[in-house]
Amino acid sequence: MNLVEARKLSGLSLQQVADRYNVSKSSVYLWERTEREKGVSQPIANLIAMDLVRQSFPTKIDWYTRCCLLFAEDTADREQLNRQLFYTTYELNGWRETLHNEHGGIDVSWAFHLDPDEIKAKATNEFLDIVANELDNVDVNDPEDVQDCLRYVKSLLV
Repeated sequence: MNLVEARKLSGLSLQQVADRYNVSKSSVYLWERTEREKGVSQPIANLIAMDLVRQSFPTKIDWYTRCCLLFAEDTADREQLNRQLFYTTYELNGWRETLHNEHGGIDVSWAFHLDPDEIKAKATNEFLDIVANELDNVDVNDPEDVQDCLRYVKSLLV
């Protein structure tokens, strides 16, 4: 993950990142611009990005909320979503648009065109509904299905 992505995930402005790491705002701006334009990152920018990510994900629900906020921000200029695609969380990068959700992400499409306060208010319940849905759909008479479901729910929570 580069500095631009990490800063977006953390919700910090250029100035806030500069203040946090005791560097100038122009340095942060130049590091980000270099990453975008040339695909090259500075070692210090990589360290800051890793630290921002580490500090940005205290819980899975917080992480999920940030992914939903990024999704809403990144898709704000779209009129609609393609309902044949999946819009789901993706590792630390926020979200991904895929045909089959082959990476097993968690749905973020509900956040489309919602404002940040609405997303923050709804994200916990959406996340818990996903967990509840997994538990509701398990075949309790199939030990393998129960084990798979518990493994998946554990991965969502831990």
